[in-house]
Amino acid sequence: MPRFDPFAPSGGCVGVLTELVQRRLRATLNKSLVRIARLQEPKRRIKFGLLKGKLTVPTDFDAPLPDDVLAGFEGR
Repeated sequence: MPRFDPFAPSGGCVGVLTELVQRRLRATLNKSLVRIARLQEPKRRIKFGLLKGKLTVPTDFDAPLPDDVLAGFEGR
């Protein structure tokens, strides 16, 4: 016969107590403990292209960094 373990994760005193508390709450409140509800849509929609034509990217954007700036990023 297996030995009763009060701290066993499945069952035991902890599991039984949890089940009893849940039953009592359901009976007392006479309603579910969890309510499933639909999420509301965001009130404000995102406008893509809001800054179109207002920003410019320099032509040398992807040029290599100067040695002193690169050294600062590398911790030298």
